[in-house]
Amino acid sequence: GEGKEMLAKLEALKVSELGTLSGWVRDSVHFYYVQFKSLPCLQYDGIYENEKPSSSAASYLNFRGYVCSPRKNGTLLVQLEVSSQTSQRGFSEALFSLSAEFFDAVAFDVDDK
Repeated sequence: GEGKEMLAKLEALKVSELGTLSGWVRDSVHFYYVQFKSLPCLQYDGIYENEKPSSSAASYLNFRGYVCSPRKNGTLLVQLEVSSQTSQRGFSEALFSLSAEFFDAVAFDVDDK
């Protein structure tokens, strides 16, 4: 349907954005087509590894988020993301919990125009 087409475009957009992350190498990235706050959204999460890790630089970039369009015509996009640069691969339990809290608190003023 129309929603799936838009989500595929959002995924292509996010993939292209991730392609501009210089200094980081893709470890893993996942995309999901979901209903979030009653809107069709692209949910994603990923891990990138530092190309040139040093003792002072973070080894990993961990992130999870959503890209949604509160308007049916797709003229407005909202991206919500929580990310961290740490020595740990993947979100810590505390950060995972904090990101869930953040996403739960989000509310959209949906415009059907």
